[in-house]
Amino acid sequence: MLTEIQRWIALFGSEEGRVALHGAKILDEAETIVAAALFIKPFIAETMTITDAMKVSDRLLLSRFFSKELREAGFVEDMARKVCHSAAILAAAAYMVDDITADPLAILATLVEDEGVRSYANINEHQGIVWYTKESMQEIIYLSALSLYVSKGMERPAAYIKTLLQKESMAEYRLQRLMS
Repeated sequence: MLTEIQRWIALFGSEEGRVALHGAKILDEAETIVAAALFIKPFIAETMTITDAMKVSDRLLLSRFFSKELREAGFVEDMARKVCHSAAILAAAAYMVDDITADPLAILATLVEDEGVRSYANINEHQGIVWYTKESMQEIIYLSALSLYVSKGMERPAAYIKTLLQKESMAEYRLQRLMS
């Protein structure tokens, strides 16, 4: 845990800290997500999936614990729960990735196999096409980069984010286009 805290400090004190600034544009609730992720870390194991971490978040009633902060940011009920699920992604995404040097698309492909991630991104099939919600996918990309950096020391999270966001911007909400 100390190593992770040191990486958080290093992230905000380095050029790679631009990753954190980029995420603040996507996530209004970034501070609460980081706090909630740190809170649930002791309750999740490295063998857990993101779905498992989301269940832990629900069992710990994180949305109630952080209700004041979430309410002040404009998040209530289902949106507050989603913020806490964002914390679960941040806390557990790195556990699902064996090789942090793998191609960013391969890493994202591993993550979107998780049922919790699929639900978070509203991945669904309609008329033979698998769709996702753009904003949620961007959040998954950003949160997974932070998770990989903080938990496993990914060297260039900004490059990971840039690669995936460029791909996502051309995918037109279609999962197959994003992954190809």
